[in-house]
Amino acid sequence: MFGVPLETIVKGHDNYKYRPFGKVAELACGFQGGAGALEAMDSKRGIDPEEYPRLVRQWCDANPNIRKLWYAAEEAAVRAVTQKTTVKLKHGVQYRYAGGILFADLPSGRSLAYVQPQVQIETIRPPGKDPFEKECLSFWGMDQVKKHSCPFRSQSIHEKVDLYFGCLKSLLLVKARFKRGREIRGF
Repeated sequence: MFGVPLETIVKGHDNYKYRPFGKVAELACGFQGGAGALEAMDSKRGIDPEEYPRLVRQWCDANPNIRKLWYAAEEAAVRAVTQKTTVKLKHGVQYRYAGGILFADLPSGRSLAYVQPQVQIETIRPPGKDPFEKECLSFWGMDQVKKHSCPFRSQSIHEKVDLYFGCLKSLLLVKARFKRGREIRGF
């Protein structure tokens, strides 16, 4: 990301100054976050907020295969829901629609389940770019930020949650064994 050897980012070396930038960028951008995610993860406020957009671009430029994984996963999941079928990716990952649930089947044998998935056309307005329309996926679940729960019952209150493909943490963590996605080919 910074054009320096990873092994030189150690205490006592000049390149150690890059560690806080790289750590925050990896945590935020690795799960498809942008400048807002960087701000949220920069708890020590060690990074000038004006640097956030540049760090996002640097991370994206340094990790093109992880970005390809996000888009391939999104396309596969949308197709599984719209066609009510199973769509396989490489390395043992697949999306499967069954009984009103979208499953993300992982190489470990575990599955993530997304209840009542829906695909709808939404207008995306990226900062500094022209708006465009795309198919977006949502499901019924608990908002992981708000974590709503009902005060009168032990049950959670579920709501419509947008599914973005950086949030498939298990899928990305599986890819860590492939050198942080750098060897992912043909996704």
